Formats: sequence, C-alpha cells, structure tokens
Amino acid sequence: MTPEQITAWTGIGTMIGLIAVGIMNRFDARKQSRVSNSIHTLVNSQMSNQLRINMLQARQIADMTTDPDRKKIAIDVAAEATRLYDEHQRKQAVVDSETQP
Repeated sequence: MTPEQITAWTGIGTMIGLIAVGIMNRFDARKQSRVSNSIHTLVNSQMSNQLRINMLQARQIADMTTDPDRKKIAIDVAAEATRLYDEHQRKQAVVDSETQP
C-alpha cells in the first residue's frame, strides 16, 4: 500500500470508529434518560406519599389536642403540612402534563 492509501484507510477507520462511538453514546444517553425518569417518578411518588401521611397525622394530632395553646400550634402545623402536600401535587401535575405523550 502506498502512504496515501494508508492515510485514506486510516481516515476511513477513524470515521467508522467515531460513528460507532456516537451511536453507542446516543444509546447510553437514551437508556440513562429512561432510568433517570423512572427514578424521578419513584422519588416523587414516595415524596407525595410521605407528605400525605404527614398531613393526615398533623390533622389527627390537631383534632386530638385539648390544650388551647398546643391546639393552635397543632392547627398551624396541620395547615403547613396541607400546604406542602398541595404544593407538591400542583408541581407534580405540571411535570406530569409536560412528560405525557
């Protein structure tokens, strides 16, 4: 082979290698995106569950508290827990609407 042919084949080999790497990277990125979305969905679902439990417990404690000073605090805590749960639900609804096909 002449030096020009070697250079040409080296260039072709390099291009094929770069194309293969590009395809592999694209496949990995799609796979990572699917895994990342699944993890994000699971975490948001668990966060929603925990916020709902907190809200319900806070409401129950507020209902059961008899001391007037503590009852006001318990009601305030229950209101904040409800606000956090509602805020999470609103934000999640926006994310869901943007990711649904």
